[in-house]
Amino acid sequence: MYIINKVKKNILKLSLLISLIIILSFYHNTYKKNVKTILSFGYNIQNNHEYDFDGDGENDELSIISTNSTYSIKIKNSFGDTLLKSNEFDYSLLDISPYCAINISYIDLNRNKIPEIIISGLKNNKSTFYIFQWKNNSFQEVFFTQNNILAIIDYNNSRTPKIYTTSSFKADEATTGYILNSSTLKDITFRMADVSDAEELLSIYKPYVTDTAITFEYEVPSIEVFKNRIKETLEGYPYIVCEYKDKIVGYAYAHRYGERAAFQWDVELSIYLDMNYKSLGIGKILYNKVIEILKLQNVQNIYACITSANDKSIKFHEKMGFEFIGIFKDTGYKFDKWYDITWFGMRVKDKNEKPAKVNNIKDIDFKDISAILETN
Repeated sequence: MYIINKVKKNILKLSLLISLIIILSFYHNTYKKNVKTILSFGYNIQNNHEYDFDGDGENDELSIISTNSTYSIKIKNSFGDTLLKSNEFDYSLLDISPYCAINISYIDLNRNKIPEIIISGLKNNKSTFYIFQWKNNSFQEVFFTQNNILAIIDYNNSRTPKIYTTSSFKADEATTGYILNSSTLKDITFRMADVSDAEELLSIYKPYVTDTAITFEYEVPSIEVFKNRIKETLEGYPYIVCEYKDKIVGYAYAHRYGERAAFQWDVELSIYLDMNYKSLGIGKILYNKVIEILKLQNVQNIYACITSANDKSIKFHEKMGFEFIGIFKDTGYKFDKWYDITWFGMRVKDKNEKPAKVNNIKDIDFKDISAILETN
């Protein structure tokens, strides 16, 4: 069994690496018309390039400055001359090498008509990537990695751009996902919830109770009540939290739809995000992780109950592949008003086959759950 699991893990690593290479190729070939790239190779290079790097409508001048052993980048704009400074290596961003070019691309990842500057090359004999942004009247580093693969996803559509990095030598062990939010790249991770998370989760849930009709609760539950809810959910189903630098910014969970025996293959999903971290793609990732775990449990039908006035949630579920089922008219009364609720559903197993026994979350191999949680 150990050998089989090891083989599976190696196959997973290889698949992830191939997927990221495909993503990189797709990104390059599909979006290259929107990407401006400077490529310099060798020693003693002095290249000047003009582009509007700060969004003021005037061209700025970017210079690649080479010393005896390193490259620095200087940008001249209306504020004067600025040397790009990294948090890791100060002004000497990359080393000069006859074997590796310095590559500079600029793309409007943040969709604010001000391009992000992506710089890659070698530093201390390691592949190195930086991303700089113009904000607060200066160019600031917002991302750094010495993994040798960088992928950018969704920058050219309405969704939040995502950054993935990995190492071809370590594969999934080195893979990290980031999201671009308000000019900041955020490192996000996912894990199963714990009762000890109750206070943080309740702080996220509280404004939904007090300020919205998204939940039909009138009073914010106590910590003890909330702890019991987490505990009861984890007795049978996934309860996942999303963290950014040790801060929980969202959570999603499943619970059984009905108590009668015939309902055992049906669940209902719930999701709540920190109000400051909405519309960043976190909800989609959370939902996908819960759904993948539910598939391991042999769940057949996944339902979502949405307050009909919540247009964003309805559109979100439609994009996730949920199908409209129906509306319960004037079902919930809150804030001196009656609200309809809309039901959406998704079938994740073949209804023409006899359903397999539903697995308790505790009966699922933790390695399989970890693989889902660790892959963004």
